[in-house]
This record gives sequence, C-alpha cells and structure tokens, in this order.
Amino acid sequence: MARELETVPLSNDTITRRINDISNDIKCQLIERVKERSPNTNILILSDKIDAFTRKLERWAVRVDGGSVEMFPEVEEFMAENELSVDNVKVMITTHLQGLVDHFKKYFPKETTPQQYDWIRQPFTATGEHLSSDMEDELLELSSDRTLQASFGSTTLDEFWISIARNIHDYPWQQWMYYFL
Repeated sequence: MARELETVPLSNDTITRRINDISNDIKCQLIERVKERSPNTNILILSDKIDAFTRKLERWAVRVDGGSVEMFPEVEEFMAENELSVDNVKVMITTHLQGLVDHFKKYFPKETTPQQYDWIRQPFTATGEHLSSDMEDELLELSSDRTLQASFGSTTLDEFWISIARNIHDYPWQQWMYYFL
C-alpha cells in the first residue's frame, strides 16, 4: 500500500481538488434535482426533497466507509486509473459527506412533526386534531364538500388552495399561504 501511494501524486492539493470535485458533483446533483421540480413546487415538496437528499448523503457516507465510491463516478474513475484503494481516502470522503449532512440539518432543520401539514396536502383525509378549534371546524366543512373533493383530484395543490382562498376569506385559511409563497 505504501508503494501504491508513492506512485500517485497525493499531495494536499490533489486530495483537496478531489474532495472539491466530490463537493461539486453533489452540488450539481442537488441543482439538477431542483431544476427537475415541477412548476407547482412548494415548501412542503422541497422540504421532502431536502430530507431525501440528506438521507442519501448519509447512505453514501456509509457506502464509502464500506469501500464503495460508485455514486461518485469521477472519484471512482480516478481511483481506477491510478490503481488506488478507497481505503486511502474514505475517511476524508466520509468526513466531508458528514459535514454536508450537518450543514443541511443546520440550514434546513427537519420538521419534527411533518404530519401537522397533512391537512394541507390531503384536506379530505387528514384529521385536524392539532389545529385550532376554528380551523378544525373549517377543515371539517371543507372535507365534507364533495364538489371541492372532486376538484381536488383534478388540480394541483397550489391551484386548489388558491381557489379556496378566493371563496373563503376567513382568517383560518390564511395559514396555508405560507407554504406556497
């Protein structure tokens, strides 16, 4: 292994450059996922995507620790071209991935009770136990309206709630707007 390292230039600059390549690859993947979003994206959907990506970063760290870098094609190619073992860099890569996870969790804290927003996503099946009494009453009225239920299935979430806002000007429904603007 020592001879293997002697034949490949592994200066701090080379390792730093490779870690930056990994970082850029992850950044590109994240940007690509955001670009793929539909025009009807809202904070609830983006929150789900950030949660999924954070979980992928955690899984990637475990896989790298286990000796696999297949999720990073450039690193895998570099390692193969230079006949290097993942063992030589896995600590640096997993540390970097864990740092990314920590930053995502810091800047995008996971909601502790995401089900509290189910009434927005599924107003006809969600319960409103955690809502104020007024809002729970409004949700019961809304969920009993079969015409609204029919339109819910044929429109986007955003369009549905905008149509509700046009017809109901009471305070309780103003809370949902935060999640779409």
